[in-house]
Amino acid sequence: MKFYESQEYISHRKSTAHHRRVHDTELVNMFFGKAVLELGCGANPQDFLGNEYVGVDISFRALRESKGRGARILADATCLPFKNESFDAVITIALLEHVPEPEKVLREIVRVLRIGGIVMHSDAWNVPPWRCLGLQVKPYKMLKFSYKVLKLLLPILESLPLRVLRIIPNRIIRELRKFNGLDYRPLKPNYNLPEASDADACVSIDSHSVLLFYKAMGFSLVKPSDRALNRLLHRGFVVVKKVKK
Repeated sequence: MKFYESQEYISHRKSTAHHRRVHDTELVNMFFGKAVLELGCGANPQDFLGNEYVGVDISFRALRESKGRGARILADATCLPFKNESFDAVITIALLEHVPEPEKVLREIVRVLRIGGIVMHSDAWNVPPWRCLGLQVKPYKMLKFSYKVLKLLLPILESLPLRVLRIIPNRIIRELRKFNGLDYRPLKPNYNLPEASDADACVSIDSHSVLLFYKAMGFSLVKPSDRALNRLLHRGFVVVKKVKK
């Protein structure tokens, strides 16, 4: 896609790369000595992880600017060019929200991961529908009245209490019903705002839904631990382990 080949987009991703880097020592140790696949590596790969690193992205320009150790492959994360059980670990950082059909990505991850392998997701969870408007980077004078009001209310709308009120009821419903596929909400991506984070998001997806997907696939949960309350209150990155086919 032309948007992901633009220098404006790649420059923005580079300027915020420190927010996406894996700093957690426990996580880094999990990847030690492993064959690691990163989906959506962009121009800032986590190539310090693992013994054998492979970075995948759909942007040729980003891969061209992606310098470091390991291999780089131009590919779609929903249809990976790897054999079954090729990797010991798979990671995604700020990827799933940008894929129109994230379940296809997860099923490809299950396919290419070896038994005993781990998956780490550090994606933008529960992207709100107003993110495509780019209100966080637009001055008030550029906005119509209704958007000015919305921009004024953003600190409240994105506060932790209101986020909990939006998220927890849906999590409870998921816990009570039988698994019927990955639960996510389509969004309308805006490909004209490369400087606005997640304006190009295609879906709003909850980490809780991802956890339940992997449980249904027979994975064990590492972070959070597999208890209902932990799943309901979870925030941040997800780590799961493949224990059977």
